[in-house]
Amino acid sequence: MRNLTVTISEDEFRNLGLDRQEFSFKELKKLFWREEGRRNLREAQEMAKKYGLDKMTMDDIDAEIRAYRDAQDRS
Repeated sequence: MRNLTVTISEDEFRNLGLDRQEFSFKELKKLFWREEGRRNLREAQEMAKKYGLDKMTMDDIDAEIRAYRDAQDRS
């Protein structure tokens, strides 16, 4: 097995919610995927707010999906 040393700032350490300094590669990948998922969710929420989509109800969303699928069936 090989060891790899990675250096990050204190802020990055805290932002990732790290509680120790040694991780397996599998654990490290999971941490990064989790953070990437959070970042993507924040960006999606910001875009939804920017375009007014954050006000849509589930009924509105369902209607949009139905309209899209109906249009696909007709083409």
